[in-house]
Amino acid sequence: MYPYIYKYFILNKKLSLPGIGCLIIENCKATFNDNKNAILPPNPTINFSTTTTLADKSFYHFLATELHIEEVDAIKNFHDFSYQLQNGINKANGIVLPGIGTIKKHPSGSLEFETEVDANQYLSEINLSGNKKKTTAAIVAEQQHIFTPPIIDEVNSEDGNNSTQKQTKDYW
Repeated sequence: MYPYIYKYFILNKKLSLPGIGCLIIENCKATFNDNKNAILPPNPTINFSTTTTLADKSFYHFLATELHIEEVDAIKNFHDFSYQLQNGINKANGIVLPGIGTIKKHPSGSLEFETEVDANQYLSEINLSGNKKKTTAAIVAEQQHIFTPPIIDEVNSEDGNNSTQKQTKDYW
């Protein structure tokens, strides 16, 4: 059952586990770290909420399609699986959802989620050239010196006379 719930979770960015909670993938935008003068990459994070949730109908349809069984049987299989997960949470190690993370129960009764893989290990920050901070005016001035449109010589004439004309090509 794990490969199917993982596949659904990655495709839909949401997974409801009845009696346990809801997992949601949220994408945080790239940020600028002013101290390091670097751009930090966008960071997808998995958030866990213990709100009472029910699995949605699209999940049951997906599961029935993947398992090649009727939707009623898929619902029954998933609820049995969810019941096993609820029992597993009460153990000391909690439950491990491969590729997603671990859900553990604290002695206080609250649930804690720990992500299995941190996406930051695959994405690196982009250090901007040099350690000096540049003003916007300096960046614009630098950009203006990078591109100058070329001058094109054309030798054409509609009346048959060859004449040389200098024209600049407009790229816009």
